[in-house]
Amino acid sequence: PGVLGRHKTEIMYQLGLDLAGIPSYIHTSKWVKPDLESGAIIILALDSIRTRESIFTELSSSLFHGTIVDGRMGAQSLSVYSVNMYTDKERYQSTFFPESEIVQAPCTARSIMYTPLIAAGIIGNTVKRLVMDEPTPFCYHLDLNYLNQMKEERWAHL
Repeated sequence: PGVLGRHKTEIMYQLGLDLAGIPSYIHTSKWVKPDLESGAIIILALDSIRTRESIFTELSSSLFHGTIVDGRMGAQSLSVYSVNMYTDKERYQSTFFPESEIVQAPCTARSIMYTPLIAAGIIGNTVKRLVMDEPTPFCYHLDLNYLNQMKEERWAHL
């Protein structure tokens, strides 16, 4: 089936089932914290920095003991954060900024399809590394305009 008009979370859920048989919990409307097991992995696929911050604040106050994987992108750049809620709270909180500071990409740059495909691959690899208890960087940045990449090297484990 096509992906146009479908939520990103629905597409990822179906891919997880089709490719790996991995069931997951998806939420396509206003965030309501589900009952989560210790060590759970939450993947944020959001368009709003304020919503990310709100979810992080709620999880922090609920003493969530797991990992947030937060993929952010715009035009030809992306960042994937792997946030261990034991060790990375302050560092992750410092990544939030006012939405007024978001650079608005030109219309043609917003229609680039390969950036989310690459982001999905990095997110998938990050989840695999977490499940296999392999080291993950706190953040992986990729700028596709100049083919530059950077890892923030503080390693996080579940």
